[in-house]
Amino acid sequence: MRLTIGRENPRYDPDRKAVTFFGKDGDKCVTLIVSREALNDRSGLYEDGERLVAIFERYREEIETLARAIYETQPEEGQVFITTRELFR
Repeated sequence: MRLTIGRENPRYDPDRKAVTFFGKDGDKCVTLIVSREALNDRSGLYEDGERLVAIFERYREEIETLARAIYETQPEEGQVFITTRELFR
């Protein structure tokens, strides 16, 4: 149970209003999602759409560390959804 996160470009998902990126746990693909609110709250900005990807990149290391920690506690779900609550614990 070790989540590795690739360096592929994250993308804005307008349906989720979030930035998504991906990781792997062995052969299992894991979807990683960061809400618009979490990114805006972290940055102190209020952006939408593709501008959120730039905010994600600014805090990428912090977000990836958090995504790994969350995944370790719930790997069976196959995805990690980061909201403001998780970001500021």
